[in-house]
Formats: sequence, C-alpha cells, structure tokens
Amino acid sequence: MLLTVREVVDYEVMRWAGARVATYAEGLDRAVRWAHNSEIPDIASFLKGGEILLTAGLGIGQTPDEQCRYVNALADASVSALILELGRAFKTLPDAMASEATRRHLLIVTLDREIRFMDVTERVQASIVSRQYEQLRRAERVGEQLNTLLLRGETLERILDRLAEAFGNPLVLEDPAHQIVAHARLSRDLSEVFGLAGWEKHSRSGHREGDRATANVTSEPGLPSCVWSPILLHGERVGRLHVLELNSRLGEIDYLSVDRAAAGIGIALLSGRHARHLTDEAHGALFADIFESRIVSTEEILARARALGADLTGGSLVVMVAEMATCSPSEEVPSRVSPRWLLEQLRRAASTMQCTCLATLQGQQVLAIVGLHSLERPVRTLIDEIGGHLISAVAQKAPSVRVLVGASEVSDVSINRALAQANEALGHRRLTRTEGVSHFQDIGYHHLLFSLRDGPELARYVESELGPLLQHDASTRSRLLPTLRAYLECGGSKSAASAKLYLQRRSLYDRLKRIESILGCDLDDVETRVRLHVALRSLAIVQGASAAQH
Repeated sequence: MLLTVREVVDYEVMRWAGARVATYAEGLDRAVRWAHNSEIPDIASFLKGGEILLTAGLGIGQTPDEQCRYVNALADASVSALILELGRAFKTLPDAMASEATRRHLLIVTLDREIRFMDVTERVQASIVSRQYEQLRRAERVGEQLNTLLLRGETLERILDRLAEAFGNPLVLEDPAHQIVAHARLSRDLSEVFGLAGWEKHSRSGHREGDRATANVTSEPGLPSCVWSPILLHGERVGRLHVLELNSRLGEIDYLSVDRAAAGIGIALLSGRHARHLTDEAHGALFADIFESRIVSTEEILARARALGADLTGGSLVVMVAEMATCSPSEEVPSRVSPRWLLEQLRRAASTMQCTCLATLQGQQVLAIVGLHSLERPVRTLIDEIGGHLISAVAQKAPSVRVLVGASEVSDVSINRALAQANEALGHRRLTRTEGVSHFQDIGYHHLLFSLRDGPELARYVESELGPLLQHDASTRSRLLPTLRAYLECGGSKSAASAKLYLQRRSLYDRLKRIESILGCDLDDVETRVRLHVALRSLAIVQGASAAQH
C-alpha cells in the first residue's frame, strides 16, 4: 500500500505543529513518492511528481504574481502536497496562493508551529523504503504462489482468487472484446462499482494498447482506478488482467507483480487450451466410433465415456444436437458465437444443472450425450432448460442468431439410434423455422418423412402432389407456393391466411382458385389439405437434403 498525504499529515510531529488543510482537501489520498524541503523559488524544476514539499515560504515571493507563479509551477510538476510553515515569510496563507491552489487542485497544508523538517522527511523516506520492501516481498510471494498453482494445474478461478488475496484487491479478467470472463474477490456487483459508466466504458478508457501495467486514469470522477496488464499467447493479446484499487493503492513495484500475474494467467490459459484440445479430440473420436457403428453397445459407450472423465451412468441419458442459424439464409453466423463457443456454453449449462456431459463438434453442429442424475424434475424440463440457456447466451452476444436443438431420450433405443433421432428432431426444428428444442417423441409423422429423405420415394411423392405448382412458380414471378403454405398452416382458414399474407380476401380467393386449377384439386376437402400439407413438409426435407449434399 502506498504512503498517502493523509498519513503524513497525521504524523505526531505534524499534529503537534497544528497541521491544517488549507486548500483542496480532496488531495489527501494522493500517493507520496518522496519528501523534500527547499526555500528556492524554482524548486519545481527539480521535482518529478508525487513529492511532498516542505517550506517556510522564503522562496515563494511577496507579490500575488510571484505567489501564483510558484503554485502553478508546483501544480505543473504534479506535486502531491505543499506543507507551508507559517511565521517566517507569512503569518497566514496569502489569498492569492489559496485561490490559485484551489483552482489548480494543489493541496496546501499549513503549520502553526516551527518544526525540524528533517523529522518529517526522514520518517517519510523510511516509510517509503519499508513499503517498497514489502512490495518486493509481495512480488516474490506472487511469483511463488503462481508457480505452485501452475504446477498443481489449478483452475483459472482458483488462480485469480489467490492473486486477489495477494494484492488485497479484486481482480477482473476480460477478453479482447472487453467482456468480463472471470473475476475474483469482487464483493459488489460490477454495475454498482462502476455505476452508469459500466465495465466496458471503464475498460475502453485510459487503457492504451502497447502500455505496460499502469495505473489507469479513469474518465469518470469517482470510479476506482486500476492497475492492468495485457495477457499474451504466442504474441497475440487474448485479454487483460485488471487489479481494481478498491481497497488499497498499488505501488510501482506492484506493477511488476501484475505483469507476472498476467504472464502466469497466460500460461494457465495456454495449458487449459491444450488440455481442452486434447479432451475435444478424445470426445470426437468416441462420437466418430458411434457414427461409424464401430461401437454399438451402450455399455461399451458408457465405459469409454467414463474413461474420458464423463460418468453417464446412474440416471437418464439424452442425446442432443444443436446448431445456430441466422434469420436470413444470406446472413452468416458471426464469429463471436462460433460452434466451439456454443459447445462450451452447452458444457457450462449441463454443469450448472449438475448433469454430466460428453460433447464434441461435428462441422457446425454440437453433439452431446447428457447424463441426468436428478430425479426431482422431469427429463424434458432439464433438457429444455439447457436449450434455454443456449438460446439466452447466444441472444446476448448475437440477437439475430437462432439456436436450434434436437433431443432424443435413450430409453428403449441405443445411443446410436438416439443420435440419429436427435438429428431428425433437429431437422424438424429447421422446418418450423423457430429456435428452441424439438424432442424426437414430438415430431410425429415427420419421423417417417425423414426416414425416406435419402431415397427417391419422398422426392417422387413431392413431384406427384406439387409438380404442376412447382413448374408454374419456376416459370413466373407470381409464385403461388407461399400462398398454399400459409393457407395450410392456418388450418384452411381463409381469413387467417389473408391476414398472415397481408392480402385482401378477394386476392386470396383468386390465388386459391388458381392453385386448385393448377393442381386439379379441391382445397375445401380436408383429406386434400392433409395430403398437400405432408407434401409441403416433404418438399422442405428434400430441399434440405439437397442443400446438405452441396
């Protein structure tokens, strides 16, 4: 902790001398880097900033201009405080000095009695040296603790907690986008600490790229300063470590400790990245064996999973397949919500719900086998909550991106079959064009349609039912297929369909008549509508299969 002007003013010798704050009391908590005493007029030119200057005032000057010039020079030199002994040069603090010091935020403390300045400077120097030695000891302890934690393979959260304890201040770890990744020993919510300014505003203010760990100059008065350092992996900045000076100010030697702490966190992140990469490879190999039917026994799959650290026994099993899509086919999913990021979100959600999760990536999809050990809530509820967590997490980072999830419970079927069923449920979710979780048990006749998608039968059925209408739409701009789809999705209600299509009823009636003429059918017939509805769903499946092949 740095020595402050307040502590110096509270020295017994200063109290005996009648020390009194004359201007800018807000500067009492300024750090003191050194202490000097001088009676020469141009002493400011020999100062570096952060000093306390003790003087009897003999070099200040007697005119208001000289006095203001003296104050301005000290303020420009960033002096922490001026201690003026009254009685020799001045009986009271000159008005010109008081006014100018207030304007320039220079703290002036007056002494009513004469003292030996050496009694103050010696104690200040001794205190500074003692504190610097303590900072060196702390830097050594930080280094030793980091080495121990890294060698033990402790988690990032544990490392941050121990560092926060060593610094006596909360720590915040952020990513390159200025989003908080983790924090430690922060008793108050960040929004409360930073008020309306918010964390991101603090993070983007006063933290210049290329700086070493440095005391942050916040842009908003009243916000806590911080000491920070970039976290580098292979020369690339992957985040920043902030030590928030909420409890105590850090000294310059502490900056070295912050640099060392950031380097240690970089090593922990690098180790975690390689460990996670190896874990992902192992999980992916198991799923590949399941896909290729090299493993078909559920017992063998569970044994392999247990060897990878995922004990899926002792409860219900559910297979989940998740992917992301944008509202418009022409848009791409932004990189900030990558499939790997979605994979981590699913693992985190499962862990939060005290579920065991074995998960991997296959292309743009996340595949997972989830072990549900809790018997207090239904399986469907837990899976819907995991899906809801994914939707919420993606919505916060990319509101235009939808999360589609298919799920199938492993009960009377094998894990291999449940994986195929979860994919079918995901396909059904694509057809509905809405985000959320589709359970295989709910997709009904779509299961039959999906089972036919790889053969010619489904395409032939679509052509036999919708061929003339598809040919019509391909040769004209006035497409009728959207009208038929809306009419059928509204259960044959013409009023609902006209509202959905934003059409007048007369226009809708004309279009339906044309559809009936082209297809040679009666749309008022219930059986016809059912047949065409199945054909439209089949068309979506056929088109989806064709797009996947290309």
